[in-house]
Amino acid sequence: MSAAREWDGRRPGLMRAAIEAAAICACAAAIGLGVNATRRLPLALGGPVPQLTESCSAPGVEDVQPVPFIDPRLAARRHGTPGVVFVDARPRQDFLVAHVAGAVNLHADDAHFDPQHLATVRGATLVIAYCDRPQCGLSTRLAQRLRAIGVADVRVLAEGWFAWFAAGYPAQSGGF
Repeated sequence: MSAAREWDGRRPGLMRAAIEAAAICACAAAIGLGVNATRRLPLALGGPVPQLTESCSAPGVEDVQPVPFIDPRLAARRHGTPGVVFVDARPRQDFLVAHVAGAVNLHADDAHFDPQHLATVRGATLVIAYCDRPQCGLSTRLAQRLRAIGVADVRVLAEGWFAWFAAGYPAQSGGF
């Protein structure tokens, strides 16, 4: 008796369950890849995973000094302190859905910043820029642009908006 026949003879339902599980996994993978392909900032797949370091820099920005990270726990302690401004580097539609409470929105890739928001940022003693997740690049580009126009203390929120929200730190929706 062959091994396949013995397998089928002993547990016919187990083979079918294994085939169905493999089909479900294949469908889930295809859906996941399709969703990733349609994102504004798709996740890099198949390459090395970037490691979170003490600072970050974005390619194509003239500022060669790396921008330091700030730990979400320290940033949460500084939240609400006079002179500390959180700046959301994501597109406006993402900002309107949810953001750090009290944050202003300066999208990293906008050619011109809103003058009112820029005045708020220029008057800050500490600016904390963030985007969705670690290594998304928007917060780093924004931080480097702000440094280039004279904002002295700019840091990038390590682990980004999703980690801030998941930790239960102050958040709000809508905007001004």
